[in-house]
Amino acid sequence: MTKFQHLITKLLSWLDRYQFEVIAGFLLLFGIIVRLNVSYFISGDYVSFLRPWMNQIVENGGFASLRFTIGDYTPPYMYLLTILSYFPSASENHPFLFGIKFYSLVFDLLLVVAVYLNVRLLH
Repeated sequence: MTKFQHLITKLLSWLDRYQFEVIAGFLLLFGIIVRLNVSYFISGDYVSFLRPWMNQIVENGGFASLRFTIGDYTPPYMYLLTILSYFPSASENHPFLFGIKFYSLVFDLLLVVAVYLNVRLLH
């Protein structure tokens, strides 16, 4: 057996052993690419709710705005939006769009890890 054949055999053996991880990795990478490609899409949810909420948070002093009821999302998400209010992006019209989308990406990744760990327990 030549070195090349031995290398191919080892690679196929590795792929057979870790096929679930390889497929999950490709799906994760695909999800990240899709998220990044639509990161500048402005949704109706952002225009109708998130941008006005972010404006209210900024106008009311960031963390000081937490004494008011702004929005109807869960408190942890509103805390994240409040933290984000201190880090606007360079975009003048949509200064918090990328940050909000970044939060979604981070939580997507955490969800992928949680699902992966659960599936590994069952596998």
